[in-house]
Amino acid sequence: MEAYVVGELEQSNIMSYLSDQDHNLNVSHRTNFEDVDKYPVQGVVAFIPQNNTQERQFKEYIDYFSEKQRAGMCFLRNGVMFLLPPGDSSSKYFKPSESSKHTCYMVGVFEDEKAAMFQQARFQTSGAGVGSSGPGPGHNNNNMNK
Repeated sequence: MEAYVVGELEQSNIMSYLSDQDHNLNVSHRTNFEDVDKYPVQGVVAFIPQNNTQERQFKEYIDYFSEKQRAGMCFLRNGVMFLLPPGDSSSKYFKPSESSKHTCYMVGVFEDEKAAMFQQARFQTSGAGVGSSGPGPGHNNNNMNK
């Protein structure tokens, strides 16, 4: 997949979260869209599939997260990335231009270690529920190729 930095954030800030060694994003948990707004955003990336196989996987994730009204979460080395489907929840972070040919995309919103620690603590104490981990959109694992 291709990843495009959105806004005025420097590429180096994004790379502090994702490295060239990160070939798969492990979407290990899901949470409410509102949780994305609880901490300062460190960066935003738009993920766009590069081929038909990736597009089918993206559409599964988009359908799943849209239907459940949830954001996916990837815990990274310096924080957490919330993965948002197109729609109201992600439009404040990224909206493709009118002339864009991309209609299939996911928005990654990066937040710092404090946000990651808060989210991890919620899952350790809450068990199942809003922030539970669980099967993603029809997959035995929730890895999304970067």
